[in-house]
Amino acid sequence: MTTAGASAAEKQYEAKLRALEAREAALNSKSQQLSSQAQKLSSRESSLAAASAASASSSASAASAAPAPVAYSGDALLPPNAKPGECYARIWEPPKFRTVTEKILKKGEGERLEVIPAKYEWTTERVLVSEASERLTPIPATYGTESERIQTRDAETFWTFGTSGVASARGANAKRADSNRLNIARTSGVPENARVGQCFAEYYKPAKFGTTTEKMLKSESTQKVIVTPAKYGTQTERILVQEASEKLIQVPAKYKTETEKVLVKAPYTTWKVSECSGGACQPGVVANRVSGSRDRIDRATGEIMCLVEVPAQYKTVTKRVMVSPP
Repeated sequence: MTTAGASAAEKQYEAKLRALEAREAALNSKSQQLSSQAQKLSSRESSLAAASAASASSSASAASAAPAPVAYSGDALLPPNAKPGECYARIWEPPKFRTVTEKILKKGEGERLEVIPAKYEWTTERVLVSEASERLTPIPATYGTESERIQTRDAETFWTFGTSGVASARGANAKRADSNRLNIARTSGVPENARVGQCFAEYYKPAKFGTTTEKMLKSESTQKVIVTPAKYGTQTERILVQEASEKLIQVPAKYKTETEKVLVKAPYTTWKVSECSGGACQPGVVANRVSGSRDRIDRATGEIMCLVEVPAQYKTVTKRVMVSPP
């Protein structure tokens, strides 16, 4: 790998490192936000629990505020300024109630922290396997054999003499050599001391050639730069499409309406001053008071005391209860 390739790889690594640090900082910030929301939810639940306890306490105090049975003994049943011959009726007016339907909060709405997982998908991409590079390769000199025709002997002209041509030179058709021809012959090598009867002929001997084979340089040694292209391959990797996150969803509480009969005051017995019908008010005998009879009917006996049983008192309460918590 070249220096440029190493530098590019280092830059990619540093970029990935910075991305990881940024992602870690974002996750820490998200964790702090979730902790703050959890504290808020805990505080809200504590407030709702305190409100529920206060509501239950107020209901208990209201129930305890009902009048309890009064126990009389001795002269406590007699009027302090009673006169002989008068009858007194001790009348107790029970409290009046009415049915009220009200909506009460049993458990307030809450919040649910829903975790949305990260999304991934598979993708195929072309990645660099090896970067392009250059290599200097020496190329040796090349030699070859070549055949060449060379001259081994130069061409030449020479004169020879003999006597075979004397008869023709003496014949009727023989021509006299002019001075120009004689000068050329002398220049070409005819000897000056030629004797009578000698004939000279000029011959041409061509050059002689032969074939030789030798090793010769066809191309000198050089250096060639070979460029190796970058290599790429295909790899499949799982990449992050969407990071994991958390979503705060408001979940309303579900309620239903219930009606129930609540005991307001337990049954009890009490003494009442009243007139009775037919003398039924005898010790140990339970009798009912005669409504509206307040005149004295027996001047000899005076007041008549009756022990009366007061029934239990109830009220109907309609309330809204939670079916499913948030």
